[in-house]
Amino acid sequence: MICSRSDGLAIGMLKAAGYPMIIISKETNPVVSVRARKLSIDVIQGCDRKLPALVNWLSSQLIAAENCAFMGNDINDLECMLHVGLAVAPSDAHKSVLEIANLITTRRGGQGAIREFADSLLSLNAT
Repeated sequence: MICSRSDGLAIGMLKAAGYPMIIISKETNPVVSVRARKLSIDVIQGCDRKLPALVNWLSSQLIAAENCAFMGNDINDLECMLHVGLAVAPSDAHKSVLEIANLITTRRGGQGAIREFADSLLSLNAT
């Protein structure tokens, strides 16, 4: 797993601005657990069906899907990306993901894509 320090800082900035977040991963990786704990964000791992997990989490947070952004990079993210109001993909995402994304970052996954999106989102809210 590749992690960018700027992505971690961006997650902190989003949390401070009041954005709830979750990591939903097909894989089970102790590094992801440690990272999520360090960043104080929810995590679901070993998740073969991401959409039901996302729907349940959104419901628990009282968030409407159309008010949610989802960043995905592979075919197992497509359902979630089609379900939310803003589908975001890093530049190195699978072709099918790039085709349906509303926003594609210039950065690759694990190399500042989350920071790029966070900076854009937070700048919109600053105006």
